[in-house]
Amino acid sequence: MKRDKVKGKKETVRSASSTVSFPPTFENKEDETQVETLSRGEREEQSKENLYKWSYFFVLHDNFAVEHDDFQTKFDYQSILDQIKQKINEQWKITNENQKIYFENGERLVGRGASSLQSLGLEDGTKLIVRHGLESTWSAVLDRESSFLQEHEDHLKKEIYEDAKRLIDNLVKAHFFTTFPKLGDRRFVIEKKFLNSFDRKSEQIGPPCITFGSREDGTGAGCVCILDYESTISKYYVKTLHGAGDRSTNTRYNIDLKELFVYKFLQELIMGAVIDFVHGEIYSRRIVYIASKEIAGFKTLDYIRLAQPGTVEEYIECVNQMLFVYSVLMLEDHHTANMGCDNGHNPFIVDFLIIGRPMSSVNDIHEGVRMDISFNALLGTFD
Repeated sequence: MKRDKVKGKKETVRSASSTVSFPPTFENKEDETQVETLSRGEREEQSKENLYKWSYFFVLHDNFAVEHDDFQTKFDYQSILDQIKQKINEQWKITNENQKIYFENGERLVGRGASSLQSLGLEDGTKLIVRHGLESTWSAVLDRESSFLQEHEDHLKKEIYEDAKRLIDNLVKAHFFTTFPKLGDRRFVIEKKFLNSFDRKSEQIGPPCITFGSREDGTGAGCVCILDYESTISKYYVKTLHGAGDRSTNTRYNIDLKELFVYKFLQELIMGAVIDFVHGEIYSRRIVYIASKEIAGFKTLDYIRLAQPGTVEEYIECVNQMLFVYSVLMLEDHHTANMGCDNGHNPFIVDFLIIGRPMSSVNDIHEGVRMDISFNALLGTFD
């Protein structure tokens, strides 16, 4: 039998029938001492960890001592109360100020945040009961539910409902129903009882702040929107032909950024309505609704021509200004329904089409008003 000597490793003697192991051999005593020291240090560290890592059990109770959840974790002997509170917050979303912690015997765990677990009497295997500080608020909600069902006077029922709603809002803000999901189901049942009663007996929804109407003329797709907000009533005309509307209509077309620019440019010139662009958030952000605010005292040239034919000459300067803008901005569709003035004879362009046709001569500025003879006869020439 031959014995091989290997530095720092176990020696093994093999025979035909068995294998014999020998302890490691070292060339000098220093190597042997180092290995023994490391092994002893590791064993001591592991021993300390096992000795000072204590297990704690946490059980979540509601105000009726019903168990909702539990978990187990470990803390070392140097841990403090704030670390336990932080762990409870992470697990159940209960803020430190809303945590009520008890021993199994019902005694409340009270101490400063920096108090060590040992000083508070916590030992390995301790079981702690956790309750929510807003459980009394939940009890009050249940009381309101009972009172609501027993009350017959509508005005008192409304007061109970409003009080319960305030309490529920406070619980929602504190994430109470995240901590107790089952109680969240009960909350919805309670709210349904309130709403069902008021839906039958009293008005809960006042007049809507937005109503819609249809325009009386024109071929473009659009509607009239009346906004009633804080005692102020505003009326808008909303064009819906930009990427929306009936696909069969020949007025439907995609967004033209030049058109959006011209609407805002006319607004800045005080020759156009106040404009708001409304995005179609539900279906597509590519859909844009153009909302034009009603111009106070506005009359179209068509209305002036038909209802006030004797005043046509008074508006010629305004008409020239509008035709100039149509031409410079390379717009068309300049007919009597898209142009007009307010009571102060100020010109306004309310609709147009982008054509992009450049001006080749000064006469291009003076095409005249479409579909009208009375205005054109008074415009004169640039000769």
